Amino acid sequence: MHESDWLGKWEFWREVWRGKSPARILMNLEIHKRVRLSGRVVDLGAGGNPSYWRFLSASGIGLIKVDFPNMGRPHVAASLEDYLPFQTDVFDVVLLFNVLEHIYASERLLSEIHRTLKPDGVLYLFVPFLVQVHPDPYDYRRFTGIALERMFADAGFSAWTVAPLGKACLSIVAAAYPLLFSPLLRIPALIGAGLGDILLERMSTRHPNWPFNLWASGYFACVSK
Repeated sequence: MHESDWLGKWEFWREVWRGKSPARILMNLEIHKRVRLSGRVVDLGAGGNPSYWRFLSASGIGLIKVDFPNMGRPHVAASLEDYLPFQTDVFDVVLLFNVLEHIYASERLLSEIHRTLKPDGVLYLFVPFLVQVHPDPYDYRRFTGIALERMFADAGFSAWTVAPLGKACLSIVAAAYPLLFSPLLRIPALIGAGLGDILLERMSTRHPNWPFNLWASGYFACVSK
């Protein structure tokens, strides 16, 4: 997503009014843009009713939600720290949104996802990066885009794209979200952040090694088995 794109999207501001964080909103918009569901789909760490399902269509698919038994009545109750309770080559699509940072055995989980995907299956993943610690029940680590690519390769995946979402100014405003307790405060701050990131993006053409270019609120990945 281009740094200025979200400024003109009604869906972004509607989610701001609903109280969603910038990283979550950018993730949801990317999901709506990129994720296509078909066949058998498993949503790992789905929780009760995550907001991203408002941006997806579940019609015509076989959906299984997996989470702890006390997390919104999942179809399958399981810990993602253990081996997944599914046979090999059974899913067309795996969803893993805002989950991997909560899994200590993250490399094993990616290997298990690779095992359970069909040969032409796809993993859609999002991880936050420049966000506060958010235990659910634990929050272990942050992943850079380079780290994700190494982990996908080690797990046996054949191809992937990893896209950073959110730049420096937006990430700074997102970090201040607890202080901006009202949409009436958040909206002007986000507008300023968007304009600031547009300026930084244009200036980065002259300064390609600026550290501002490496900021990201999170990373979205499409991964093929």
